Amino acid sequence: MWGAGLAEYDEMEGIEWEWQAIDGVMIKAPLSKDATGKNPTDRAKSGTKRSMLTDGAGMPLSVAIEGANRHDAKLLLTTLEGLVVARPAWEEEDEQHMCLEAAYDSEPVRDELELKK
Repeated sequence: MWGAGLAEYDEMEGIEWEWQAIDGVMIKAPLSKDATGKNPTDRAKSGTKRSMLTDGAGMPLSVAIEGANRHDAKLLLTTLEGLVVARPAWEEEDEQHMCLEAAYDSEPVRDELELKK
């Protein structure tokens, strides 16, 4: 349903592929109460990490879900591969930019993004 909705949105408004962003957030499991610990960022505690890719207008294009202790950069490939609509082929005249925070700043991340062009 999400893919069908995005395809319809793309036809009506157009997905803004020129600028994209990926970021992650950690949350406690809402129904587990104290079982997850005081803070989902505690390394030994459980919870959920969600990584999301959005277009230039903030429209969600992909989401990946893992345990709370997963580093953002480790979810990059899974998030990029989770697109529910096809990304247009990359061409020099139609540049695509990816906005990432400092947690993603590494050579392996740059290599993955180059491969995804």
